[in-house]
Amino acid sequence: ASSMPAFGLWFGDSHLGFGTHMPILAAAVLLARPGPVVEYGCGLYSTPLLHMLCMEMGRDLLSLDSDPSWVERFADLRHEGHRLGGFPNWTASEPIVDASAPYAVAFIDHGPDERRVVDVRRLVNRAEFVLVHDWGEAGNLSPSQQEIFDLFTFRWVSKFGPRTIVLSNVRQFTMPLSQI
Repeated sequence: ASSMPAFGLWFGDSHLGFGTHMPILAAAVLLARPGPVVEYGCGLYSTPLLHMLCMEMGRDLLSLDSDPSWVERFADLRHEGHRLGGFPNWTASEPIVDASAPYAVAFIDHGPDERRVVDVRRLVNRAEFVLVHDWGEAGNLSPSQQEIFDLFTFRWVSKFGPRTIVLSNVRQFTMPLSQI
């Protein structure tokens, strides 16, 4: 008998092992104050989910990637409220990101890890909620991750891995109904 992962998305008999960030990302967009959303790293789960939520809520969405094939994959989602940007490197995305700040939600799921640190640091006081997928757990972070973690007053870590961390200097994030 093969061992099956304990958590993740299933389609038929296939386990994808991804998507653990979806409930947290949806909750953050639903709970955040009015404002746009920025997504670093287009993905099969995050980009369609953010597209639907932002359209329903009237939020602008900026989806960014350094791989043109990921931007092209979601070209059909592009419209006035959803901009997609492909950049040769993440530094080139900074003027576009800066022009739309502040953000209600910033979702970080791009690489390399060193660039995640740069972008989280840039978003410290530019987003109500900064979500970082595949980040790690409090107490088990690299020195650069711990430095970023410490820049935020409020921190929330998901229960399932790969972990998603929600960081904020505005207010504490909690999952809806988690207090019941």
